[in-house]
Amino acid sequence: MSGLGEGVAATTAPVLPAMTREWPWLGLGGLAIAALILACGHAPLGTPVLDDYRFLDTLRFHPISWFDSMGWEWYWRPVSRQLYFLAVGPWLLAHSLGVVALHAAILLALYATLYRIARAACPPPVAMAVASFPMLGEPMRVLLTWASGSQYLLAMLGVSLAVERALAGRKLGAALGMLLALLSHESTLLALPLLPAIAALRAQSAAPASLGNVSPNGPPGPALRGREVLAWGLLALGLGAAWLAGLWIALAHGLSLLPLPHGVFPARELPTLFARCLAAQLNLEGFPPRLTGAFAAGYAALLIAALVLLARRREARARLAPVAIPLATAAAWFCVYTFPLVYLEPGWAGWRSALPGLGLAILAPVLLGAASPWLAIGLVVVRIAALGLATPPPAVVTPRPPTSVSYLSYARLVRLQRLVDSTRRALLARYPTLPRRAVVRYWNMPQGADWAFQKSRALRVWYGDSTLTWDRFGGQSGLDQRVDALVAYNSDRAAPAVVIEPAALRLFLESRGAFAGGRMREADSLLAATLLAQREPAEPLALAVLQNQVRVALARGDLARAQALNEAALEREGESARYYVIAARLAIARGDPAAAEEALRKCLTLEPGNPEGEEIARGLGLIR
Repeated sequence: MSGLGEGVAATTAPVLPAMTREWPWLGLGGLAIAALILACGHAPLGTPVLDDYRFLDTLRFHPISWFDSMGWEWYWRPVSRQLYFLAVGPWLLAHSLGVVALHAAILLALYATLYRIARAACPPPVAMAVASFPMLGEPMRVLLTWASGSQYLLAMLGVSLAVERALAGRKLGAALGMLLALLSHESTLLALPLLPAIAALRAQSAAPASLGNVSPNGPPGPALRGREVLAWGLLALGLGAAWLAGLWIALAHGLSLLPLPHGVFPARELPTLFARCLAAQLNLEGFPPRLTGAFAAGYAALLIAALVLLARRREARARLAPVAIPLATAAAWFCVYTFPLVYLEPGWAGWRSALPGLGLAILAPVLLGAASPWLAIGLVVVRIAALGLATPPPAVVTPRPPTSVSYLSYARLVRLQRLVDSTRRALLARYPTLPRRAVVRYWNMPQGADWAFQKSRALRVWYGDSTLTWDRFGGQSGLDQRVDALVAYNSDRAAPAVVIEPAALRLFLESRGAFAGGRMREADSLLAATLLAQREPAEPLALAVLQNQVRVALARGDLARAQALNEAALEREGESARYYVIAARLAIARGDPAAAEEALRKCLTLEPGNPEGEEIARGLGLIR
């Protein structure tokens, strides 16, 4: 982006118009944010989840240090972690929509800054296309609605402010913008060379006076230009040295550097990484193949049209020449910022492309706009359409995470937010307080969702008690452990969490004792009472009761009832090792060893090493 200074000097466009003539184009930033918020759909926007609880836990139970990672092992980001969560932590749980409002304000500031940068060399429609590019990106849905997304948003705003102020020749503003970026995300260290590069480009030619680049006596002489570039270079070195000093102190406070993989550099992964980053920024990630092809064709049509116009029209090529350096710089920015992503964890997340996307935000609209401003506007239209057709947030919490290219796509984030929000509301409604060192357990947690709570941190923040424990229930085995509160999860509900009543849990435990003591009639009665004691329907409890009723019926010799109940369990749960164990026992009771063998085969295929299945198989001589 540093090359924009060359475009400022070389363009034949008039001096920046009065701001009153810019407001209509600047006002479109609000419409871009509105389109992004509409694309987020009906979801618990801003609900804290995942990393948020590491930071909130640190904020609540530990003294704040400006030189640590605030609960994580990696990254020193005191502005986007410590300062940000000091500001939002006191009201985040009660007013989570405030996160969306705050992040929208950051994005509006980013829009205005990018618009100013682009207006230095481009007409208003193209500048609008540049400024709206990040807001109309599908990955931005995650960063808008997730508090921890501030780490990327503040970095994007900071580096954009630094570039805009550097183009204006304002050292203090550029330094403050770069500090905001550096202290929000360490990767912006790569942007420091932009400061002297912009100064060098500004020094080569006289830029419009409105950008603060020309003295009243004319362009500066070579010596003065050289000193100016040196001053900007020293400023960049000073900022980098200050950041490194802070990092050194943070390392002494327990911070760890992100471990890099050993061995040969994974060059084979780079093409895939660049393709994923490009697809995410063009809103093509996660689309059905037909839609992906249609929008890819739309982008290709815009590019081909631009190349044809540039080849045929001299005035188009004349507009391209002044922005050649900005385009080359933007392309380099996209590549340089995509490259380090290869060293992150194996999982891909589209929102990590936000910082590389700043380069694409300059490259695509400015290239198209050089051919024709209408092509830049066409790019905005295509991006709005793609954003509007992006995967909607899930209306319910499904047992398994939605299919996604990103390990944490917007749909997956919303699923986790619904789950956590439902758990918090259900627990606090039933247990406004809990005793110290209480153990709260969860039953039938949806797949891949337990990490949303960051171990016990979420509950500790909710109750303001650092001694609480959040752990797995474990079904039958959990009945012998301490349980102060138990949360179960129903399938395919917007609010899946339900608290298991202590009376229901007690009756279920008593039925287990009655079964072990051979009192089958009493066990059956206690199981029926268990369901009556549970206020809200809880699928895991109902299924456990049904499975135990099957065993009671089998023990009483009521094979018909056992068969009927086992089929009901199959309909409720689907195929399981438990179902086939009972099917095997029923087959043995009816004198059908072939059916028993087939049931055991299916049981051990679904759950290799199932103890009960292996025990029956050994009794039949099928295994040793």
